[in-house]
Amino acid sequence: MGLKLIPVLGAMACLAACGGGGGSGNNSAPISTGPVSLPALDSLPTDGAVAVRPQIGVITLAHPGFDDLNMNYTGDCTVGALTHRALEDMSSDAFNGLIEHHISCNPLEENSQLSVTVTGRRGGGSAAGDDYEVPLLASTGLSWPSSMSVDDSVMLPAETLATLVSAYLGTQLVADLELPLGSSTLIEPLIQELIGNTWPNLTMPSLPNPVMARRVRYVSQNPNGEVSDQLSGLIVVPEVTTGFVPRDRVVMVLHSTGVTPSDLDPADAWYLIAAMLASRGYVVVVPDNWGRGATSLNQETYLLGSRTAMNARDFLLAALDDPAVVPLLAGSGSQVALVGYSQGGHSSLALWRLFKMSQDGITVREVFAGGGPYNLYETFRGVVARQDDTCDGGNYCRLVDESVALPFALDRILPGMLSYTATGLSERDIVQGPRFRRSFVRGFLDNEPDYDTLKQLLQLNSYTNIIPTGPAGSAEFFLYHSSFDRLVPYQNQTDLRAVLVDYPVHLLSGLCNGPTYETIFNLTSQVGVLHGLCGIAMMNDLLDRL
Repeated sequence: MGLKLIPVLGAMACLAACGGGGGSGNNSAPISTGPVSLPALDSLPTDGAVAVRPQIGVITLAHPGFDDLNMNYTGDCTVGALTHRALEDMSSDAFNGLIEHHISCNPLEENSQLSVTVTGRRGGGSAAGDDYEVPLLASTGLSWPSSMSVDDSVMLPAETLATLVSAYLGTQLVADLELPLGSSTLIEPLIQELIGNTWPNLTMPSLPNPVMARRVRYVSQNPNGEVSDQLSGLIVVPEVTTGFVPRDRVVMVLHSTGVTPSDLDPADAWYLIAAMLASRGYVVVVPDNWGRGATSLNQETYLLGSRTAMNARDFLLAALDDPAVVPLLAGSGSQVALVGYSQGGHSSLALWRLFKMSQDGITVREVFAGGGPYNLYETFRGVVARQDDTCDGGNYCRLVDESVALPFALDRILPGMLSYTATGLSERDIVQGPRFRRSFVRGFLDNEPDYDTLKQLLQLNSYTNIIPTGPAGSAEFFLYHSSFDRLVPYQNQTDLRAVLVDYPVHLLSGLCNGPTYETIFNLTSQVGVLHGLCGIAMMNDLLDRL
């Protein structure tokens, strides 16, 4: 599925053995060997993809490399920006970093070849072996309009919406938390205390406008980068009345694990928060991940940042051109606030980075992100270490509970990565029954070479190992996370904060760390309880700020 891996160490060895003075001791001219091919780690579109949309706009390409590698672009798309990431726990020191490129493309020809080559030279050197390249070849298909079609819709009067929110808090929230039987009678009153005393924007919401919620399909790309018109999402807009004043930004909500807001399900908290924001005058856009909604027969692109971000980008651009949406924007369509919790928090960081690096003209004003595995690599590694009983109090494994964390890694993180990227591994190499295979655990923790590519992909989809380059953007960050979280370790937020040093950041973890949260933490080891409650606290705070 991914670009073909070219063993760079073998290429370097060949240069050392073959590229000098002719090999026989005579004075013949040196043999020109050309640039060294770096192994491509991942790309969108993938190498060899067919029927790529000519209006693709942005290509992503990632590969291991060096921190002194100066890069350029040749071929059909020649304007790009790159991100350096620190690379750790490899079996060798052949590379010291990961480089990810966001390459902008003008509309391409239909039914033609798409060719892009990333070229680079280390530190201004001129010797053989200082030049490197990473090629990408694909082909375009026919042009597709950036349009949407409506599958279903529902009108929600403000009174009906308030009733649905009250019903969710009264019954569905506790059901979603799946409280253990032995402690539910003690914990439920504490949850009701949080609802009544700390979430007034949810219990007594200000909802001035009725809203129209639409389940739509739009044109984007599948996980290989090939055109697809089967992706789905939710758009919620206010039903305007006389005197309506459009808001100054669009809100994008990135959904959390296991939910599909476009189902228009009144028991889905993210559908309800989208409707509440729309009632306050916002146009709200909520993309379904590939693998949910209309594409639910496929494996989900779970925590695969570039893929979820590319689909979300296409959805927003299509929504901004929709005739039903344009009159509600008042010229504010280029200004966006991103909202996401848990998986959605991770997706919001991926989408923010895509808009920051691309030429789409979208300005992200705020990022409201909570409970996300922003350091996906360390979060995954913590689960592996916990099964191996080698945690030793580390912040990424100290609170991990195998009963939920193992399914989180095995059933959520791995399937999409194994399906859509070239890890060189199969499920049989990693999984045995409901646990990691013992040989995988030891090899992964002991930095054996078989697991280098998987580790690189996990680090590529992390946002805490980024080396700052270029000017900071204008986004303001609001971060939410409970230090009692047993599912996604709190250290994720700490590490993300360190990367956002040049941005205004508001740490709002105190909303999820009061005495009531601590009491619930002491009453149950059930993994998702405090993680879920912090997500509701974030929703309440969001309604204060938007």
